[in-house]
Amino acid sequence: MSDTETRWRELAEGSVRNTTLWLVIAIAFVAFIPPVLLVDRQSMFEVVDGLCVGSAVGVMVGYARAAWHAVRLPSHRLVSADYLVCGVIMVAFFGAIRFAGQWYWRAVNKPNWWIDSATLLFTTIGITIGLFLILMTTSSEKGVLLPRAYVKASWLFALSLGIAAIMIYSGWG
Repeated sequence: MSDTETRWRELAEGSVRNTTLWLVIAIAFVAFIPPVLLVDRQSMFEVVDGLCVGSAVGVMVGYARAAWHAVRLPSHRLVSADYLVCGVIMVAFFGAIRFAGQWYWRAVNKPNWWIDSATLLFTTIGITIGLFLILMTTSSEKGVLLPRAYVKASWLFALSLGIAAIMIYSGWG
């Protein structure tokens, strides 16, 4: 196959290079610089909270079928991808609630009772659990979790506790 044919096949298949992904991410961040610096901060948080909630809903719609197959009964063995999609759904679901909650908090003049509520605390816990599920998929082979996945998750948990202790100490010390 000639170079032209190979290149045409890549374009027809819609493949994206890693450098293109980096460029798109950089452009997205740069596009937010003017509004972050020029628009009222309260308004920007409301816009970005809305974008985050909308994106999270889109992610949940996109991953819903795969997540349902992972968790539905009857009982069955999970593969690495099942952990991944369940983690992604958890981060998106609880993230949507968290950012909608932060939007609400700003909309009602920032009451302490809401930002310090059990509801928002549980959303953070849900996001954390989802992130641990995602982490576990980094130690798999041919879709099967390896024993080191559980060791890695344990190390991350210990690291998380250490970081939490530092944050608590520096905030209350």
